[in-house]
Amino acid sequence: MATQLDVCNAALAMIGDNRVTETEFTDGALPRVIEVKAQFWLALDELLRSHVWQWAKSRETLVETDEPAFGWEHAFSLPEGFITLISLNEEDIYSRLDYFEIEGGTLLTDETDANVVFIKRPAELDIDDFLGFVDPLAMTAFITLLASKVATKQTAGQEKSAQLLNRYYNYELPRARTRSANEVKRPVTDSDSRWMASRWYSTNG
Repeated sequence: MATQLDVCNAALAMIGDNRVTETEFTDGALPRVIEVKAQFWLALDELLRSHVWQWAKSRETLVETDEPAFGWEHAFSLPEGFITLISLNEEDIYSRLDYFEIEGGTLLTDETDANVVFIKRPAELDIDDFLGFVDPLAMTAFITLLASKVATKQTAGQEKSAQLLNRYYNYELPRARTRSANEVKRPVTDSDSRWMASRWYSTNG
């Protein structure tokens, strides 16, 4: 199982830098350790926002807070580590654009309850456990993105960073997204079956 140290060392190796020991990583005194640790969380947040990753999903019933001054009937505090919303009360967020609004750390809605599915950023203490759930293709994409960010601090690192970003956006990320999308199978409804049947018979004699 990959740890934060493993991921950071893989990113450093990708740009030709030396690996760091566990002691050096824990102490956090070396400039490259300070840089890779700081960029780690920025890269992770960027990756998490880029797709509905199955391994990063979480579910919670939100706690209601003070009623909004106007515009919405109810307000709920967003959970710790919230990155982006996937569904509210079992409705996909893209199916109802007027369903809610996120303002600061609060979810505003006219719904009386808020059962949410969302992408969650792990707490620092839980990061190694979290990384154990990351799909290998997504892990490679993450390491590539992290390496691109760390590379900018090297001499002539801008060119290397650009190469890694190109690899990330045009190969690693699309590949990981496709793998993640294949892990979700929506149940086929009767209407779906009728539509598929009509398409088949209308186009195939």
